[in-house]
Amino acid sequence: AIFLNNCIILINMKKYLLFLLLLILIIITGCITPRPPGDGGNYPSTGSPNGIRINFLPDLPPSNIREGNSLTAELELVNYAACDIKGKLWLDDVVDDSQGGISNSLDKEFGLSGAKAKQNPEKITLRFSRNENLKPYTNLPFSYLDVTLLATAVYDCSISAAPKICVKSVENTESCPIRETITGSSLNAMVGPVTVTKVERSYNPEAGGSANLYVDITFSKMSEGRVASSLELQNPFTSSALNEEDLVSIEVSFGGTPLICKDKGDYFKENKLLFKPEFRERIINCEALITSVNELTAQPLLIEMDYIYRITQPKEIRINK
Repeated sequence: AIFLNNCIILINMKKYLLFLLLLILIIITGCITPRPPGDGGNYPSTGSPNGIRINFLPDLPPSNIREGNSLTAELELVNYAACDIKGKLWLDDVVDDSQGGISNSLDKEFGLSGAKAKQNPEKITLRFSRNENLKPYTNLPFSYLDVTLLATAVYDCSISAAPKICVKSVENTESCPIRETITGSSLNAMVGPVTVTKVERSYNPEAGGSANLYVDITFSKMSEGRVASSLELQNPFTSSALNEEDLVSIEVSFGGTPLICKDKGDYFKENKLLFKPEFRERIINCEALITSVNELTAQPLLIEMDYIYRITQPKEIRINK
């Protein structure tokens, strides 16, 4: 009986140890971040469109300021895009120049490295303090004056997407579905304020080792901000800058063969996509005759994008007598 009891205790201990080892393994596995499918390490994980975010630091400026006191503003810029960024941050207010404040828009240049991981975006702090174009607020018409400060960042961004697609000819015996929709991390898309969010691929196999490739590419932008013109990098408030078209330059190729693209709304011309402020997404339709398909059954579809982006962050302050 004693021997039997010892055996039962030993079996229960082994079960407990096995359960403990299994629990430790589950915890360790859960702590490891898996690499997105098809990601060779060259691109951050595909995600929602994202870019520069502007934050007014607490109490810089404070929400309430006494008339005649100077204004100091300190802003934090955080880059959630994968592209290395160079641009300008502009600060202005919505108030008559006779009442002080910012008589001409203030600007500072900045540069930020692309986010290599969502958990570690690069950030920078820029300060605007009293100078010849930043004066105390005066001549209040009432006991207080409400002022809106506008911080505007304009910057360039160059990113790409490289989803792997398959194409085959009549002679090729490898498996490749005629149609395919690619989304999520399989897009191998770099995160940016405008990025690729869906690719729909189809093909028509031909004899002689070739095939006609057809690709519909969806581009989406982040909810804040808009695509801007190149002149807005110099000064976003001039009439000539605002009248220039807001374009995204796009190049698409497969195995070294460029694809010819168009869209249904006549917004894509000469490899440039007009992305109006009211647009949240645009689709272009691309095609090409791919030769030597037997060597190109599964290759990246390279989608390269280059554009200027603009985002504005307001802050309300009150000037008291």
